[in-house]
Amino acid sequence: MEELPLTINDFEFLRTEVDTEEIKKFDSEDQFMSLAVELLKEVGQITALLSCTYRLDQYGNPRKWERNEAILGGLMVRISKLQLALLDQICQKRLEIAFIIDRCLSESLINLKYLLQRDNDNLFDEYIEYSLREEKRLLKRIEENITKRGHELPIESRMIDSIRQAFKTSSFTPEQVDETKWKPWGEKDALLRSAPGVGPVLSATLLAKLPELGRLNRRQIAALVGVAPLNRDSGTLRGRRSVW
Repeated sequence: MEELPLTINDFEFLRTEVDTEEIKKFDSEDQFMSLAVELLKEVGQITALLSCTYRLDQYGNPRKWERNEAILGGLMVRISKLQLALLDQICQKRLEIAFIIDRCLSESLINLKYLLQRDNDNLFDEYIEYSLREEKRLLKRIEENITKRGHELPIESRMIDSIRQAFKTSSFTPEQVDETKWKPWGEKDALLRSAPGVGPVLSATLLAKLPELGRLNRRQIAALVGVAPLNRDSGTLRGRRSVW
């Protein structure tokens, strides 16, 4: 008898109860940290499971991921691994390393959300090309060292095979990737980063958190973000305009 595919409902998760009244009574960092660790465990389990999901075809059978789905799945795998690493460092109270991992985790989450919201083949192409630039730079460096030395080392052979396999699975060739480019991926990134003080992290955050950028006017976007001064009028009372 053929087994039916498992769904997320077939798995049980230990839920972490969050009692806001109890949280108000916390008086130490350890209490907050303990709750955060338990929540991170729960989120990590769900993320790991979701990174292994697949879709069914028209006959109800599991099918292979399409390219864009595989990219999103790969990001989910990366996120689940970073969550595990973050959890490990927090439990060992290595907060300096935890902060570094958290930044990598945040970047991956922003990329995932941005790609999901746009769901555009050209944007996925940009993301792949951007991701492969460092691979192309490394491949070029290895080939230059081989030329200077006159022979290839075993470790270089393995690295070259690994890089070429990455290109093969990406549907890009090394010739299609310009390793001299430093422009980030994303069509609005260049416009945002042209503003003084806006770097790659802030730009990516704005693009992920505010997909309405470019579609709303400045007054509408200010109101959406919560920085537009609004009135506090009631009847004949005229209050001060303030942000709230």
